[in-house]
Amino acid sequence: MTDVVREHFRERIRDYLLRKPEAFPVSFEGPGNLLEVGCGARFSFHVEGLEKYGLDITPTMIRSFQKRNPEAHAIIGDVMSLPCKEGTFRVIVSNVLLHHLVGKSPEICQTNIKIALKEMKRALEPEGFVIIKELITRNYVFSLLLFYVTLLCAKVGVELTYFDIRAKVVTFFADEKTFVKIASEVGFKVHKLRSEEWNEKRFKVGAITQFFLSSKTNVISPTQLVWTPKRQLILGKEGAGSQLTRMFSVR
Repeated sequence: MTDVVREHFRERIRDYLLRKPEAFPVSFEGPGNLLEVGCGARFSFHVEGLEKYGLDITPTMIRSFQKRNPEAHAIIGDVMSLPCKEGTFRVIVSNVLLHHLVGKSPEICQTNIKIALKEMKRALEPEGFVIIKELITRNYVFSLLLFYVTLLCAKVGVELTYFDIRAKVVTFFADEKTFVKIASEVGFKVHKLRSEEWNEKRFKVGAITQFFLSSKTNVISPTQLVWTPKRQLILGKEGAGSQLTRMFSVR
């Protein structure tokens, strides 16, 4: 993610703070750790009973996140290189983040999404799952069209108010077939939880879709989310510092 995108989100902190967390899209029981990647200034979903962590690449966002969520752990980091040990989290959340993992071509954008999903899978417990909410285009042609339109606007410095794009910010919105293919190659099973139309000026661009991802070797499904944890993951007598030392390391 470029410095331009960091600046783009830094300027939008007030917008993020005005948004309220949504209800979590699935029901489950059991303690554990939750990480939201690209958390911005707040959590996207309201969740109880989990030790919560927010990660964002923008320091200004993380400072605002920390003030708003003093009970949570705030981490400056990149979703494409998560600063945590393998199998750390029971739940990982990504809310409209993946389309910002852009490169110089659609192929590089897809590679970046794949790298991010690999990192999420590495950081996930074997019995854990990922919730991804993303803007999904109608088909791959729309993905290419939007990518090259935003790329052209970025090069000439044109502001594009459609699609929540600002000057100099390039995006790649994947279509559902491409996203499922990438997630499957990483080793995820993909369930579509819900979807609502994504329209711009009454023109249907695609859908705002929530996906449930779990390991292909995991029998868990969105309707079977009651856990018997193998170990207690909430902070105990050792305190937050030692817990973070066990969980996070510089890679």
